[in-house]
Amino acid sequence: MAGLDGILISVNPSVVEQVPFNRIQKAVTVGHEVFGFNTIIYQEFFYNLFQAQGIKGTLPFPDFLEQASHSLPYLELLPMGRTVYKLEFLFTKTPAGPILWLPAEGRLCLKMPSLS
Repeated sequence: MAGLDGILISVNPSVVEQVPFNRIQKAVTVGHEVFGFNTIIYQEFFYNLFQAQGIKGTLPFPDFLEQASHSLPYLELLPMGRTVYKLEFLFTKTPAGPILWLPAEGRLCLKMPSLS
């Protein structure tokens, strides 16, 4: 049999800024119909969170922070692209020297933003 054996669907605040959540939900539904258990939702925490919040369209990141900043510890943000410049307040600044020998998961530390 040729073709795809499964699908991975990414769901996180960065994706929902650009892709309406109802389209992501449709992708998950169709994925389950076509691939069954080979449908993987990457960051299912956010899929469930957005469903519980009743999100249908897109969600700007500042709005996400206001509504769900408690979920930041579950968010994987890689410091590249706009993240480095626009979202620097989310990261603890650390000189490279002390962290060079840490495992990768210890190098990137999110901090809770001040939402005042």
